[in-house]
Amino acid sequence: MQDTDSVVLHNQGSSPVSVTALSLTGDWQFDPMPTLPAVIPAGGDLLVPLHFVAVTSPAVHRGTLHVVSDDPVRGSFDVTLSGLWMAAMGGASEPPLQDVIDAFGYAIDAVYAGQAVGGNGTVQTTGDEVLSKFWEAADPSQPITVREIAATNGFSPVGVSWYQRDAVGVTCSTGLTQDPTTGCMRIITTLGEGQSCTRDPVTNVRTCVTTRLSEHQRVYPRVLLDDGVTHAAAEASFSPGAPFGWVIRAEWSDDTRNNTDGDASHGCNVAAGACGHHIRFYPVRDSSGHLRPNTWMVGQENLGANFDYQDTLLIVTNMRPAS
Repeated sequence: MQDTDSVVLHNQGSSPVSVTALSLTGDWQFDPMPTLPAVIPAGGDLLVPLHFVAVTSPAVHRGTLHVVSDDPVRGSFDVTLSGLWMAAMGGASEPPLQDVIDAFGYAIDAVYAGQAVGGNGTVQTTGDEVLSKFWEAADPSQPITVREIAATNGFSPVGVSWYQRDAVGVTCSTGLTQDPTTGCMRIITTLGEGQSCTRDPVTNVRTCVTTRLSEHQRVYPRVLLDDGVTHAAAEASFSPGAPFGWVIRAEWSDDTRNNTDGDASHGCNVAAGACGHHIRFYPVRDSSGHLRPNTWMVGQENLGANFDYQDTLLIVTNMRPAS
């Protein structure tokens, strides 16, 4: 989990700006309060460290950071703050998918009235979801971008991969290493419970050891770079060149390739061939309800455990269902 972060105030003008006052509403505290007045040089930043201090429900908490400065155009403004609270780590204490969506400010309906987001792996839509096994670049001249925005899937590594739809014999490993000859293109790996990794410069073998909780049960999980020390945003871009499918951890966007044991134990009719639906795709609308063209929230359910579909959450751009 993560309960601290910083708001970055960036001066994109050509003259210095002096920040003279900062104030908070909601369940946040300064950690610590920056020394004021604080001068932000042209092109510079001011970090405002914050601590999320909510201790009770609801899951989604909102607040504001009010900024006062001598900027002649925008002398004062509010920054919207949002946090997700849960009583304990994992399981039934995790916020449901709709709460996670709401915390990010998206106008996406995970379910409609009378629906349950979970189900049992049956291949059917919920809410705004669009069914598609395979996808393609909306603009083939531009890359597809992907950013992992939440990870609540437990303590093991999560790989995000893609593969060409028409490739033969594609297999995807759930480990940290990836053999490109399998046809499965790993683009992101976020780490589990305190896995500190190093890469041998001679053999190119990556070795990881378990130490402490790291990049799960949190929003905006990070990847660990090859130096074994530096973290970066869990994001990537790729140009598939043809229709493609997704593999997130051990789950495929092609439902027919997924293990359905968990589905069957929850009552899904495996014999009818309509199970294995463990990845959902939702078109993204901003907080005003405006559709973001070719932008999707992708929610993954791992192994049909509890069908919450927020084990891994991605935002993907420049993508549409394959024709």
